[in-house]
Amino acid sequence: MLPVAGAPFLAHVVAFLRRQGVTRFLFLTGYLGEQVARYFQARPERGLEYDFIQEERLLGTGGAVRAALARRGMRERFLLLNGDSLCPFDLDAFLAAGAAGGGAILSVRVEDGGRYGRLDADARGRLRAFREKAATSGPALINSGIYCLAPELFDDFPPDQPASIERDYFPLWLAAGSTFNVVPVDGPLLDIGTPESLAQAEPFLRRALGRRPAKARGSPP
Repeated sequence: MLPVAGAPFLAHVVAFLRRQGVTRFLFLTGYLGEQVARYFQARPERGLEYDFIQEERLLGTGGAVRAALARRGMRERFLLLNGDSLCPFDLDAFLAAGAAGGGAILSVRVEDGGRYGRLDADARGRLRAFREKAATSGPALINSGIYCLAPELFDDFPPDQPASIERDYFPLWLAAGSTFNVVPVDGPLLDIGTPESLAQAEPFLRRALGRRPAKARGSPP
């Protein structure tokens, strides 16, 4: 909810998705989550549906999604994003890539992947593993934190246990044979998790969202 260019950063994320046809939003919130609900409930728009689930205790990225699926009875594939980062992408192309198997992960090509965790994909563009931050620099595919996922992936996990979607769920899904397409774009990617990156948010929005979304490369198998 940090203000950027006259609105909370999360509102810019929502606006980007709205321009690509998204009309239903489920916000998973924790500390001060009532501020998120209050902001969007005060700005209703015809054709848009806002729903909110506030955690009573911290469940992590994976546990929060698992609990939300159970509470809302969701059985359709869904788009999952972080509220504090943004990467322009072509939504239709990404959803097409996530229509089969377990789903898809949007990845960003960077010149220096040393400060990021990396995605390891095979020659067909299928995810093999998440890699921790590497000591070496060089070009890499990094995780944007944007996913298209099948809800049945979460069925075998209890709905009230803390878990990380990257560290806990994905390794188990891959070991069980689930497949995920890694869909690369050239970015840019902004994460406002540091004061330095937050200071770049307004010029990022002007540059990145003032043009057409970056085209996802590759196609679904």
